[in-house]
Amino acid sequence: MGTRRAGRWAALLIGGVVALDAAAVHGERGQATGNTSSTAPAAPGPRGDDDAALASEADRLGIRRAIERGQGRLVPRQARRLAAAVVREARRRGLDPRLVAAVAIVESQFDPFAVSDQGALGVMQLMPATARELSKSPGAAVPALRERDLFDFERNLELGAAYLAGLVRQFPCLDLALWAYNAGPTAARRLSLSGQAAPPGSYPHRVRLEYRKLAGAEAEAALPAACALPPAAQGG
Repeated sequence: MGTRRAGRWAALLIGGVVALDAAAVHGERGQATGNTSSTAPAAPGPRGDDDAALASEADRLGIRRAIERGQGRLVPRQARRLAAAVVREARRRGLDPRLVAAVAIVESQFDPFAVSDQGALGVMQLMPATARELSKSPGAAVPALRERDLFDFERNLELGAAYLAGLVRQFPCLDLALWAYNAGPTAARRLSLSGQAAPPGSYPHRVRLEYRKLAGAEAEAALPAACALPPAAQGG
């Protein structure tokens, strides 16, 4: 974590850009109010039979290499599980795994035990209030969330990917969805009224940069064009 809502927009999905209906997803990332609702995390599928295929895809996408570069807390087996979890949760939410990975890099450098000055926790840097609200949604995979559960990278990714997917549907362009993830939907709505482009160094710019590192030559075709954001969106 006045409103202008778009009817449809181009969002990053597996395999490229497709049109999505913009759903009404309310609330903040939990930084201030803890009043968050979003698309519920889907019930988790089996985590054994498909892990090898997911890990293989993560290797192909460069996600495990990014994990190993980003932090030193995980042994290779754990890094492989984390990479597979990024792909699994991104696909369950209809997101490009490289987008989820790019957010995780900017948020925590893939550190499962990261704690921000504001109290955000884990790989996707979720505020506990936000995570609790997400975990209460119908069909949530983590119905009785405890704060320490956010240091479990698989649970953290389940909730973080669900939250990001809800914001992608809510906002008319990717940059605003990313800014909402970082600063909260209310801040993103305020920024949506501006006509200026996101400057270098802004949170959306940093996520795009990490995405380009992962996607290489495919990045320009896969990423929607940057949308207008004011200079106030600088920083993260």
